[in-house]
Amino acid sequence: MAETVQKNMELMVKEMRQFRDLKILNDEEIKELLRRRKHYEYKINGITKNLNDYLDYIKYEYALLKLIKIRRANSKDKCSGERKIITRIKRLYEVAVMRFPQHLQVSLDYFKFCKEVKFLSEVRSILSKMIKNHPKKEEVWLITSQFYFKDLKDTKFALKTLRKGLAILKNSKLLFKEIFKVEVLDVVNKQSSDVNKENDEEENENEKMCVKKLLLYFEEMKKLIEDIDVYMEILQFLKDYKFTLPVQKSIVHHLYCNYSEELAVWNAGVPCYDIAYKMTE
Repeated sequence: MAETVQKNMELMVKEMRQFRDLKILNDEEIKELLRRRKHYEYKINGITKNLNDYLDYIKYEYALLKLIKIRRANSKDKCSGERKIITRIKRLYEVAVMRFPQHLQVSLDYFKFCKEVKFLSEVRSILSKMIKNHPKKEEVWLITSQFYFKDLKDTKFALKTLRKGLAILKNSKLLFKEIFKVEVLDVVNKQSSDVNKENDEEENENEKMCVKKLLLYFEEMKKLIEDIDVYMEILQFLKDYKFTLPVQKSIVHHLYCNYSEELAVWNAGVPCYDIAYKMTE
């Protein structure tokens, strides 16, 4: 253990020299930094592995990173030490996730860190591991889908992720709501990015295909979910997209046929009320 710690400490020499040369840290601060790091290195390299030791080390390095950034705010000098701290935090997270895969929050924190420092390949990796280790946690499927849809603009994989999640968590209200949003926003995004606005036929085809898929999702929802609040939330989202009117009508009809005694249905002023009223007369 002592040999491993010593080797790790020796790797920090160049980093400390740069902090001193660039006047980012003074001698006393560097001395304290080395003392703290040595303490944490002994902790994480001990025989008994404790998650809190890794988290304490990460917290310390994160605070150091913020301090370095503040002190370098007006400096034009290049500093590789900042990148070394980021790499150290990444390594600590990797080991913590590997040793304690059952602790979802550690993986979530690692995911947020990798997004913050733009380690996109690592983000993909940690999301894949979270799904493998926590397949019954709907938030894992949700953040994976949102990352691919919003950050990578990969709608196909985002939808694939949601469908896989729903295959496992069949009555997940969260995932059903999200798949409605992604399907609709995908159509809207295609329309807004289409430079050839004369292609109405393709636009209409995309809308029709979207409606078809939404109706299939809704048919599946009816078998599994009885919470009217979920349907209300979906309606609230859909009302801004005229092409989804057939879906809105189906949902409203379902609500008035099956939950008309619920005060929320009437108080919400749901879309298509006049249509639903005629359908239930």
